[in-house]
Amino acid sequence: MFFFLSKTLYYASMPLVWGVGLLVAALLTRSTQKRKRRIIFSLVILAFFSNGFISNEAYKLWEYDITKFKDTPKATYGIILTGFTGGQTEDDDRTYFNKGVDRMIHTLQLYTLGKIDTIVITGGHANVLPTKKKEKTESEKIADVLVMAGVPRERILLENKARNTHENALFTAQIIDKRYKSILVTSAFHMRRAKACFEHEGIDFIPFAVDLYQHKRSFTPAYLIIPSETAMSDWARLIHEWIGYVVYDVVGYY
Repeated sequence: MFFFLSKTLYYASMPLVWGVGLLVAALLTRSTQKRKRRIIFSLVILAFFSNGFISNEAYKLWEYDITKFKDTPKATYGIILTGFTGGQTEDDDRTYFNKGVDRMIHTLQLYTLGKIDTIVITGGHANVLPTKKKEKTESEKIADVLVMAGVPRERILLENKARNTHENALFTAQIIDKRYKSILVTSAFHMRRAKACFEHEGIDFIPFAVDLYQHKRSFTPAYLIIPSETAMSDWARLIHEWIGYVVYDVVGYY
């Protein structure tokens, strides 16, 4: 039930849903005063959360700091958190990736640079609805790509059951030797929650944040004023992460 709610309530955390919901509520109310108030609240929400400058500042405050490759010490394991493969087509002869593919690419760089000996990929099927029995898990798809990139198959450990960050940490702790240090690789906006979960499982690791959403500040009038569709989706992602961070704490995942 918790897994189902964590996936479906994502839509309730979208500012666009809030704004449109208030507009719908305004149309359904008979009170002129309430209608005006709801319309104003809706416009304020849509204006605030569609502002690219504000969303960028929020990410600058929340995202985990990036560590340079040259400053990263050597470790035994490089742990990749999945969640970046796409399922937009019916093709089964290749793997499609989303923006978070930096998690895989930068881990491959760590391996190539000799910073890690073994790559651990954690993540199974994270779909709410049942998947095809023969469909590969995210971990298996990513492993196939890494092997094609030259990583020996014996240097890859797969964890195929995890459906969320808590399970990523829980199940990874069961397949690695916790006496040795790891490098934890995930998106910068997600690192705080992942870090807390992996610490809770007693894994000794170095955080290695990738996949930044923040960017250099811009003060051009167009950027400060014109609404941005990207800002809306960025806020939805960040608010969902904040909710997850708090809920994980409440239920005792760290």
